[in-house]
Amino acid sequence: MNGHQKQREQSYRMIEEGLFRLMEEKPYARITVSEITKKADVSRRTFYRLYREKDEVIHHYLGGLCQEYRTKSPILENYNICQIAREYFSFWYQYRDFLLLMHRCGLDEMLYYEISRVSLEVVEARIGNQRYKDPCEMEYFGKR
Repeated sequence: MNGHQKQREQSYRMIEEGLFRLMEEKPYARITVSEITKKADVSRRTFYRLYREKDEVIHHYLGGLCQEYRTKSPILENYNICQIAREYFSFWYQYRDFLLLMHRCGLDEMLYYEISRVSLEVVEARIGNQRYKDPCEMEYFGKR
């Protein structure tokens, strides 16, 4: 990673942290980009170079978590829905403070959309060419 990429990643983190601190202080709908940039100690120009709006900060953060989940979830030799569910919920449990913050801010729909968008894909990748025994099992991971 070169210096420019490191600086960009640092800006992402600072903006995310700034937004999350503000979400603990006030309703999400009342948070402005100016407040985020002030809390993150970055310029508005930096914010708009990375994002179009504040919702994208959350989408980007959740996308990173989902990518982390993908990379930590190897293909299983034997299909086991209990193991998949245990690992799935264990992964998200480590981010419970963030998930609860999203809930307190009334952002459950955004959270559900982002997580379900990738969950089924990851779970199906984990089982490889194996097929699940009962299609209802996959409803937990977003398939209807």
